[in-house]
Amino acid sequence: MKHIIPSLTTFLKTRELTLHPIKSTLTSLEEKPVTFLGVQYKWVINVLTGKRTVLMVPCPKKVQGLLDKIAKILKENSGLKPGALISLLNPRMRG
Repeated sequence: MKHIIPSLTTFLKTRELTLHPIKSTLTSLEEKPVTFLGVQYKWVINVLTGKRTVLMVPCPKKVQGLLDKIAKILKENSGLKPGALISLLNPRMRG
């Protein structure tokens, strides 16, 4: 993995960008799942083919936060007609 940092630094330098040494880390997916921008990346074995592949799933904290918001909307607006309730939920579901 150490050979990646100089190559990446060179690549970024040609575009007038830099890596922040404290904020930037390289992590192998084999060591542990990685969360980036609300998405968790991890290695899994495909049961149909037997090959390893990267699985991308929403971060569990983000999913739970969305479910909490939906539950709150449903509780606060339980008397609304279904069409009105759907119009309240749709913006949250889209993100």
